[in-house]
Amino acid sequence: MKVFGKLFSRNMKLMLGNVWRRELIMLVLCAIAVFQYSKIGQRPLLSDVMQGISDFRGNPYFPMSWFLIVIFNQVVIGDSFRKLILHDYPLVASISLGKYLFCSVLNLFSVGGANVLLLLVMTRHHSLHFAWTAVFCLLLFLACFAFLTLIFSPVICEGLVVVIAVLTIFADGMPFFDRLMFVRGTAILPGDVLAALLMLIIIAWCGFRIKQLDFI
Repeated sequence: MKVFGKLFSRNMKLMLGNVWRRELIMLVLCAIAVFQYSKIGQRPLLSDVMQGISDFRGNPYFPMSWFLIVIFNQVVIGDSFRKLILHDYPLVASISLGKYLFCSVLNLFSVGGANVLLLLVMTRHHSLHFAWTAVFCLLLFLACFAFLTLIFSPVICEGLVVVIAVLTIFADGMPFFDRLMFVRGTAILPGDVLAALLMLIIIAWCGFRIKQLDFI
């Protein structure tokens, strides 16, 4: 346990050293976008911030706060998870790859989870179901992105994240991602479950392929 604790601390320092600039930039942008919904003496409602696409007097507008929150963690993490696995693991190769991967996933969720928790702290909630659903979707989406960066270029993966977010905004009926939009309803549909299972399969596939990758 002591060795695992030291490994976790080492990996966290490496990851934060890679992401802190992007973290600060995205935090400022998201804070500005979130607090435009605040009222005097009150924090903004999460359902307002994550409202998503809506129609105001016949003119739909781009939901910038929703868009920034959905891509937030992926932009912050970038290639840091890939570097942590493919570049930094050989430096501690005496530790099994499985244990190292598990520790790295905990590091990933520590950073991503802290960002999601910050969002929950900055907002009020009148629908806990929507809040917990959003937390689950954001973190699963982050995990799927991080594992895909092990196989494909992080730039390509980030581009895919942006495309998915934009498609969700303008194309009603996107499984899984529609659950991040309060305006699209909070009921979990069969398509959402299948999309979540597909992401888990992608994560497992990428995990099994790690041993076949070239460590730097």
